[in-house]
Amino acid sequence: MDIYNGIKAEVFPNPTTGELTVKFFAIDGLFYTISVKDITGRILKSEKHKSVLGDNINIFDLSGFTKGIYFVMIEDSEMNQKLKIIVE
Repeated sequence: MDIYNGIKAEVFPNPTTGELTVKFFAIDGLFYTISVKDITGRILKSEKHKSVLGDNINIFDLSGFTKGIYFVMIEDSEMNQKLKIIVE
């Protein structure tokens, strides 16, 4: 779990073979983007949402991804957080 500007974020299972859950606790309702990037920074998946006070959960299907290292980016107007994931 990583903490950035009061927001606790985690991804699981990590490593993953398919479904990946991104969970974070927000202290405010802000619009945010969650994206999955490869090691070159290319965006492979991206979703925009509005957070709610408390736990926010997003699920990504990574079953079609090649084995390797990727990064989940959680971004809004106040933060930019990067979490490393491994696809097996």
